[in-house]
Amino acid sequence: MASVIENVPTDYLIAVNSDWLQHMKRDVLEPIAARGLAHPVLADIRSGRLPREKFARMMANLQWVITGFPEYVAALAAGCPKNDHVVKAALLENAYIERDHPFLLAQAVNALGGPGDAILEGPDWVSFEPDSYIHMLRIVVEGYVFHRPWVEGMAATAVGVETVTPAVFGSLGKAAVEHYGLSEEDAEWFRIHGGEVEMEHGNDGLRVLDKYVRADDINTQRACTAGARLVSEAIGVGIFGLPAGKPRVSPYGAHPHQRRAVAQGDARLQPARTGPGPGRYPDPQLVWSWKLRLGHRADPVRHGAPERTVPNRAAHAGSGRRARQRAPVLRHQAAGR
Repeated sequence: MASVIENVPTDYLIAVNSDWLQHMKRDVLEPIAARGLAHPVLADIRSGRLPREKFARMMANLQWVITGFPEYVAALAAGCPKNDHVVKAALLENAYIERDHPFLLAQAVNALGGPGDAILEGPDWVSFEPDSYIHMLRIVVEGYVFHRPWVEGMAATAVGVETVTPAVFGSLGKAAVEHYGLSEEDAEWFRIHGGEVEMEHGNDGLRVLDKYVRADDINTQRACTAGARLVSEAIGVGIFGLPAGKPRVSPYGAHPHQRRAVAQGDARLQPARTGPGPGRYPDPQLVWSWKLRLGHRADPVRHGAPERTVPNRAAHAGSGRRARQRAPVLRHQAAGR
């Protein structure tokens, strides 16, 4: 039986033509978004009752997942049918846009007192100890992106994540400023994810499913619906039920010198920051500097990583529209190379 949701918070989603997509939108995506908005944890954040450290832990867990999203979207672009130039171009543009978002969320996590810089700079299992639920969520997302058929990956990410995020997380920016002391700059990640560009990413995912899943392919329809349901429920509802404890940096490392440095609070492992006071936005030009200070002969450009760009806040100004100004970052070379 179809569910009836009053005051649907996903009215930004397009009207879909396929019967199975109508079912997904009406009976999966809209109810999940509504449940997320009505979750007691979100109500506590909007009223300022949730303890600051729990809010920080929740967002740090989320950051540990979304830091990989530029890579995930780029992988989906690579898997897009070769001659569908429109969809491939949209995914590549989305991947480029996503490159800024880990930095923006790190800024919010820092401002809440969490380990935003540490998560951003990694390595994953040294810099942060995620909750088990978040670990499983990331494995699910990566499984869909890298190991399931391309259209299922689109359903899990472009639909499962992008359709509910604006409704759920876009509502938290105002509370973060009013009740948790974040500046408008610190809360930019929330504003962007409640904006029209993020909304349109979810609509693009629905259009892809409408285009590529045949009306008689019941198996693929159900597989896509299952993926979208699993991920959207985890992002829109499940994450708020986590045992949100105090943000912490993992005491473990893959190398004895790293473990010893973390245990001793070695200043060389502290992330580079800009601006006065703790928790400021990390300078992407120095994102590799801690490795260089530890003596790693690593050059991100030399070893195949693209030149990093400073996230341009002006690019996200106004209704989610982005001006494509770029600020290339200087290449860093290891001492003594």
